[in-house]
Amino acid sequence: MGDITREKVRGYRARRKRAQRYTAAFLAFATLVGCGVGWSLRQTGISATAEAFCGAEEHTHTQQCYEKVLICGLEEGETLPTEAPHEHTDSCYEEKLVAACAQEEHTHTDGCYAMQRNLTCTAQEHSHTDACYTLTGG
Repeated sequence: MGDITREKVRGYRARRKRAQRYTAAFLAFATLVGCGVGWSLRQTGISATAEAFCGAEEHTHTQQCYEKVLICGLEEGETLPTEAPHEHTDSCYEEKLVAACAQEEHTHTDGCYAMQRNLTCTAQEHSHTDACYTLTGG
């Protein structure tokens, strides 16, 4: 009878040890995932709130940036010896960027933003440590 009890205790301890290993592995994985998500959201928050340091204004070309330019080389009503008076059709025009737009298309990415260390302490004549700075986006 003592052998059966000892065998059951060994089985119980083995299952408990296996469950503890699975729990530890799950918690380690969950911590990694949580840190990864937090870091990703932090980067997105910096990008959404900080000023870009790339020096370029964000711009996406829209219909207002284009105009139709005459490319046929003929005047409306001009008569050629082999044709009737010329009438402009869609094939006489081409859409080109308007000179007034003159902006390059640019979308801000994470590379357009930087973290800056701003001095926040007011102490005189000492060596600045990390405690003297705050991190800000911008």
